[in-house]
This record gives sequence, C-alpha cells and structure tokens, in this order.
Amino acid sequence: MGLMSWIDKKSGKLSAWDIAFVKLGTMIFGLIIGAFFPVLIKQYVILLIVLFILFSTKSLYAAFK
Repeated sequence: MGLMSWIDKKSGKLSAWDIAFVKLGTMIFGLIIGAFFPVLIKQYVILLIVLFILFSTKSLYAAFK
C-alpha cells in the first residue's frame, strides 16, 4: 500500500468540519512557530498551544478511528 492510497483512505473519513479544524490547527501551529520571533504573538503562546491541541485532536481521532 502506497502513501497516497493510505492518505486517501484516511482522509475519506473526514467531514467538512474536520477539514476546517485541520486548517485552523495548522494555522495556529504556524502562529506558534512564528511566536518565537515577533514580540506581539509571543505573549499568547500558551493559548495558541491549547487551541492547536483542541482543534487537532478531533480531526486526528476521526481520521484514525
């Protein structure tokens, strides 16, 4: 089984909401990485980590269920 067929099989289980949560999770992950550079975002790192975990958990659970 190739990588692409495995991804297609797993992503077929995701709803539109799950895909939206994946997008939000990756956006927040990018903000966390970016928080190590600018001062304005750095003060919200803990909040961003919590949001990343919340948005990513449901989608990962649905994909690997």
